[in-house]
Amino acid sequence: MNTIRDRLAGAGINYYFVSFTFSKDRSKFFKYTDSLGINAPAFLAPTKSQIESLSMMVVPSHILVDRNGIILQKWPGTDSNKEVRDRMADQVLIDTFHTLGL
Repeated sequence: MNTIRDRLAGAGINYYFVSFTFSKDRSKFFKYTDSLGINAPAFLAPTKSQIESLSMMVVPSHILVDRNGIILQKWPGTDSNKEVRDRMADQVLIDTFHTLGL
């Protein structure tokens, strides 16, 4: 997450934590995002705005959203193996820059 956040920031792209499923205990969500050590703002969607397909997605997932809220790309999951995580991060970055024409 740090790699993705840092590389996106260098291109002027913001990185955020967003949850569509943590509606019962807000403090647990923010405690969790703080514990990750990623310096990124966190947002919690209110229960009434939850979208079923987002609340059922693999966690964590990376989602590329344009300024209008349109989902342009999505990448599900993570891995315990650092080499696999690094390849996943590289793919997120390659896809993002390609999608945005950067």
